[in-house]
Amino acid sequence: MRYVTREADTDFVPLAKEFAYIENYMALQQLRLDDTAQIDFLIKGHPNGQQISPLILISFIENAFKYGVNPQEKSLVQVHLSITENRLHLRTFNKKVRIFHEDDSSNGIGVENTKTRLKLLYPEKHLLILNETAHDFTVELTLYLS
Repeated sequence: MRYVTREADTDFVPLAKEFAYIENYMALQQLRLDDTAQIDFLIKGHPNGQQISPLILISFIENAFKYGVNPQEKSLVQVHLSITENRLHLRTFNKKVRIFHEDDSSNGIGVENTKTRLKLLYPEKHLLILNETAHDFTVELTLYLS
């Protein structure tokens, strides 16, 4: 919580801090969900002093849990981060296990806000692919960090 309220109010933060925040979030989800979900979390590479806009990755990760975990179904959530030189890649995958209602006004707001932030903060320096099927949802985000 301290990271969100005190450290993430700048344009850019060290990638190492963003990774630490995501690692803590994933650990919290693992504790909260215990055996309810199979969580596949991986970070490959080292931040090497890179900077990133804070909280740009978390909405995709949060959505994987929000829409991909249900105690009545076998749930798989994958979050893979990799960094090579100045390229950061995020891949999230989740089975769709939550029932959606058309009148759910909060549906998609976080993703739309993140898309807007990406266009503003990483113009022509990102590639976002959202792949949705009837059964699963995948996010592939590549950021070119300066």
